[in-house]
Amino acid sequence: MARFKRVAADPGHELTVGLTALVALAVILAAVAFGPPVAIGAGVLGITAILGVGIVEHRFDSEHLVSGIRQRFKGEPITGEGLQRLVDISDRFAFAKKKVDELPELLEWDEIDATVEAIRWDAARHAAGLSATEAQWVDVKHAPLGTPQEVLKDRLTRRRESEQKILMQYQRTADRLMNKAADAAAAATVAAELGYDLHVAVPSAAATGAVAELDRVIERLDALTDAWRALDASTDLRAAQLHAESTDRDRIAGAEARRLTAELDARSDEQRADGTGSVG
Repeated sequence: MARFKRVAADPGHELTVGLTALVALAVILAAVAFGPPVAIGAGVLGITAILGVGIVEHRFDSEHLVSGIRQRFKGEPITGEGLQRLVDISDRFAFAKKKVDELPELLEWDEIDATVEAIRWDAARHAAGLSATEAQWVDVKHAPLGTPQEVLKDRLTRRRESEQKILMQYQRTADRLMNKAADAAAAATVAAELGYDLHVAVPSAAATGAVAELDRVIERLDALTDAWRALDASTDLRAAQLHAESTDRDRIAGAEARRLTAELDARSDEQRADGTGSVG
C-alpha cells in the first residue's frame, strides 16, 4: 500500500535529481574540452532528457497517493473541503505519532502504523470523491425546482453528505488517538518527574485486538443462541435456560444468606467479647 506522504526513496524523483547533476557536470566538461558550441549542444540534450524523466516521474506519482504540491489521489485532485479534512486527519495522526514516540518504549508506533495508513489511504480516497462531487454540485446548486438539474443536485447532495460522514468519522478516530497519546505522554512525564518507574506491564496491540475480536465473536454466539432458542418449538431450550437462571439465582441467594449469617455471628462474638470485658 502506498503511503500518504512523499518518501525520499521516490525513484522518479531520485532519477531526476541525479540526471540534473550529471547534465551540469557534462556541460562543464564539454565547455572545458571542446568549447562553448559543444557545451550548448550537450546542455540542450540534457534538458530534453530531464524533461522526459520529469514526465515519467509525474506519471509514476499520479498512480499513487501523493501529498504536498500535487494533492491528488490516483490522479484525482483533492481540493476544498476534502483537502481540509484530509490534512486535518493527517495532522492529528502525525501529532499522535509524536506523542507515542515520547512514551518509554511501552508502545511502538509500528504496532499501529499499518492501521493508521489504511485509514489515511481510505480518507484520501473519500476526500478525492468529495472533491469530485463538490465540483459537480457547484454547477447545479441553484437548480430550479422540478427540473432534471434538481434531481441531479439531490443525488449529488446525498453523495456529498456520505463522503463527509466518512471523513468526519476518520477525523474523530484520529482525534481520539491523538488525545489519548497526548494524555499518556503527559502522565508519563509527570510520573517520571516524581521519580516513578515507568516500565509497567501492558498488553500488546495484537493481544488487545485479539481480545476485542473474541468479545465480538462471543456476542455473535450469544445472538445466534438466542435466535435458535426462539426457533425451538419444543421449548426445551427455553426451559433449560430458565432452569439455569433459576439455579444461578439460588446460588447467589445462598451465597448472600451465608454472608449475612457470617456477619451476624461476627457481631454476636464482638458483643459477647465486650460483655466479658466489662464484667472483668
